Formats: sequence, structure tokens, C-alpha cells
Amino acid sequence: MPLIFSNPATRAAVRQGHAVQNPIDRLDPALRPKAEAREAAWFEDDELPRLFEEIPDGLFRVLFETALKTGARQGELVAARWSDISLADAVLRVRRSYSGGHLSTPKTLAGRRDIHLTATPSHCWATGGANSASQKTAPSSSPVKATTT
Repeated sequence: MPLIFSNPATRAAVRQGHAVQNPIDRLDPALRPKAEAREAAWFEDDELPRLFEEIPDGLFRVLFETALKTGARQGELVAARWSDISLADAVLRVRRSYSGGHLSTPKTLAGRRDIHLTATPSHCWATGGANSASQKTAPSSSPVKATTT
């Protein structure tokens, strides 16, 4: 079994009293298992229209479009309150996040930021997703500017 998989298993054995020590902890740091970095998965341009054909009008469509257009994380969108959204300024203020069943503030100061909404997400928030799916196409792309506040 590769060390990358046995390390969590032996740590659990120590916590549960089935082992006294994790032998991997005694390894030279250079020999310890490291997780491999993987490239993020992206939607291809031809996949987006098919995806958006399946998403009904309403909150889920608003969340999908906002995530796609702004890069906002799932936990940031789920934790957003109406007071975090300024339709007049077209800004979503990230002030909290939801993860692991808990609502919390961002881990770093950079995590507290303003995400400037483009026309599509701003319209979706204003209408609650109504009419956003009438085109049955993926939202057009445009640059997004995120600033730290």
C-alpha cells in the first residue's frame, strides 16, 4: 500500500488506541508521503450550453451563474445574505463562508473581499433567476474584478 494512503490509516489507529505510534512520523521529512497536486477540472465551452439547459430558473440558476461568472466559492455563495449584495453597485461582499456544516468568517483577510458582478449575475440576483434561463444558453463571459476590502 502506498504511504500516502497508509499514513491516515495509521494515524487513525493511534487515535483509536490500536497502535502506540505512527511509524511514518519517524520518517525523514523528505521521505514522507505528499499528496499530488492535480489540475482543476474545467467545463469546456461546448459543455456550458448543455449544462445551463438543465438548470431551472430560480435560486440554483442564480448560484450557478454567479459561481461561473465570478469564481466565488460554493461556501461563500451559500453563506451570502441579502445584506451582502448591492444590486445598485453590482457587488457581492464576501464576509462569511459555509463549510463542514459551520458558518464562519473567511480564514484570511484576503478572503474578505468584494466581488464585482457582471450584468448577468447582477440581473439574476435582482430577478431571483427569473428570465435568466429563457435564452437556454450559457452566460456570456466577461472579466471579473475582485478587490480586498
